[in-house]
Amino acid sequence: MKKYLLILLTLFNTAAVTAGGPEQEKTYIRELLGEAPSLRRDSLLLTAFRTFWTTAKGEEEFINQCLEKIGGEAEVSLWPAARAHYFYLMGSQYLRQNQLYSAFDYLERSMLEFKKLQDDENFGIVNNKFIPLMTWNMYENDIPEEAKDKYSNYFAEALTAAEALGNLEVIANIKITWAGYTLFILKDYRKSLEMAHEILEQIKDQDREQWFDYFHITMLGISLSYLYLGEVHKGEHLLNQIVRDCQDRPGFNQAEYILGQVAGFGGRYYLSQKKYQKALKFATLAENRVNFMEFPYFANYLNQTLYEAYKHNGHTEMALKYLEDVREYEQQSKTEKLNHGFAEWQMRYETEKHKNRIARLENENLLRSKQRNRAILNTLMLIAITGVMATVYIMHVNRKLKVKNEELEQKNEEITKAIFKGQAIERKRLASELHDNLNTKIAALKWRVESTEAPGPHELHSFVQILDDIYADVRLIAHNLIPTDLETVGLIVAIQKLIRNLDNHPIEFHFLDKGFGQRLPVDLEYQIYSITLELINNILKHSEASQAWISLSHTDNKVVLSVTDNGIGLRNGADQKGVGLANIQSRVEQLDGQTTFKTSSPSGTAVHIIIPVEML
Repeated sequence: MKKYLLILLTLFNTAAVTAGGPEQEKTYIRELLGEAPSLRRDSLLLTAFRTFWTTAKGEEEFINQCLEKIGGEAEVSLWPAARAHYFYLMGSQYLRQNQLYSAFDYLERSMLEFKKLQDDENFGIVNNKFIPLMTWNMYENDIPEEAKDKYSNYFAEALTAAEALGNLEVIANIKITWAGYTLFILKDYRKSLEMAHEILEQIKDQDREQWFDYFHITMLGISLSYLYLGEVHKGEHLLNQIVRDCQDRPGFNQAEYILGQVAGFGGRYYLSQKKYQKALKFATLAENRVNFMEFPYFANYLNQTLYEAYKHNGHTEMALKYLEDVREYEQQSKTEKLNHGFAEWQMRYETEKHKNRIARLENENLLRSKQRNRAILNTLMLIAITGVMATVYIMHVNRKLKVKNEELEQKNEEITKAIFKGQAIERKRLASELHDNLNTKIAALKWRVESTEAPGPHELHSFVQILDDIYADVRLIAHNLIPTDLETVGLIVAIQKLIRNLDNHPIEFHFLDKGFGQRLPVDLEYQIYSITLELINNILKHSEASQAWISLSHTDNKVVLSVTDNGIGLRNGADQKGVGLANIQSRVEQLDGQTTFKTSSPSGTAVHIIIPVEML
C-alpha cells in the first residue's frame, strides 16, 4: 500500500501492447516511430511506450529520445488523446527524476486533458499521482485562496472518478489526502476530524495488519485534529496509542513509516504549543530510523522539526547539525527571493520602448518614401509611353531610388545595432558603478559598525540590518542591469534564474526548454531574454493569474517561445494594442518573426512567438 499525504505515486501499468522482453518492446517502439503519423500508429505508439516506461530500468537515454519525438508530434496528432498521454508520460518522468514542479505542471495538464476527453479510467490514474503532488505543492508554497478553491474541486473530481472505478485503496488514499489537506492547509480541524471518522468507518472491515498504515495514519489525523481543537487529553491518548502500536512492531515498514509521520507532525504540533521537551520526544522517534517519506521536502520538514526541538532544549550541537541540513536543502531548492527589482527592469523596458518608437518612425518614413517612389514610378511609366528615351530615364531613376532605399535600410540596421551596443555598454558601466563603488562603501560602513568592540544599543543592530538590506538591494540592481548568466552561460540559465527569483511571488512560474545544445548569438539571446522579461512583467502586472508557463525550444530552422497564464485574459481586443504588446511585436518583427496572441476569460492569455533560424 502506498502512503498518506503525498506518497500516492504508484506507477500504473496499461494494457500490454507488445509481447516479450524489453528489447523486443524497444524494437516494436522503434518500428512505430519510423512510421508516418496516423490515428492507428499514434495510439499504438503511446500505448506501447507507456507500458514500456512503467517497467523500464536503466533506459533513460532511450526514454528521453522517445519523449522528444512523441512531444514534437503530440500537438498535431490525429489521435485526440495523444496530448493527454504525452503530458502524463512527461509528468511521470519528471516525478521519477524528483523534479516536482515540472511533474506537477505536466500531470495537471494531463488530468485536465483526460477530463475533457471524459476518460474516467486514465483520469483516475493521473489523479493518483497528481493529487498527492498537488498537496505537496501547497505545503511547499503559499497558495492564494482562489487556488485553494480550485484544488478543493480537484479533490472532489478525483474522488468521484475513484468511486466510479470501485478501488477501495484508491478511494481511501484520496480521502486521507483530502483530510490532510483540510487539516494542514485549510485548518478546518472540525471538518478534518469528521472526514477521518468517515474513512475509519469505510475501512473498518479490512484486515488490520494488511491495512495497518491506513488505520494508523487516519488515527493520526484524528489525534492531531483533537489536539488543534484543544481537546488535548483525547489527542494525546490516541497519539501515544499509535506510538505504542508502531514500537511493538520493530522492523515493520508500515509501522516505521507511521513513526515518521508522528515524528514530523506530532513534533511540529508541540513546537507550536511551546512544549519543547515533548516536541523533542516525538521528533526523535524517526531520528536515524526512518527516511521521512520519499521526497527531499519531507526530509527537510522533519529536519526543521528536529532543529527547532534541539535548539529550544539547549542541545546546540545537534541543532546545528540539522540546521545545516535545512540550509543545504534551501540552497538547492531556492535562490534569492525577488522583493524589489522590477523597477530596474521597467527602466530597461522604457529604454527599449523608446528605441522601438524611433525604429517605428524610421520605418514609417521608409514606407512613405517607398510609397512616393511607387507614385513616381507610375507617373514615369505613363510618360514612358511617349518614347523609349523616357522609359530609359525612368528605369535609371528607379534604380537610383532602389539603391537609396537599400542604403537607408542598411543605415537603419546599423543604428539599431549601435543603440543596442551603447545600451549594453551603459548597463555595464552603471552595474559596475553600483557594485564597485556604492556597494563597496556600504559594505565598508557595515564592517566598521560591526567591528565596534563594545556592543551598542538595539538601534545599532537595526542599523546594521538596514545596511544588510541596502547591500542586498544594490547587489540585485547591479545583477539585473546586465545579467551575468546571460553573458557567461547563456539564455537558458538566465531565464531559469529569473524564474527561480520569482519563487516568492503569488504567481507560480514554470519553465521548459528543449533543443538548446549550443549558444545563440549574444545579441539574439538578449533580444529573446528581453521579450521574455516583457511578457513576464505583463503577467505580473495585469493577468491576476495563479499559474504561468514559459516554453522555449530550438530546432534546425526556428526558435519558438510560448508564454501562457491562467489569468483573466485581455479584456478586449484593444488591449492587444497596448504599448507592452506592441513593443514585443515590434521586436519580433525586427527578427523576421511572427507573434500570435490568444486570450479568453477565465482561461488566460497565450503568446506564441516563432523566430526563423536563418535570422540567427
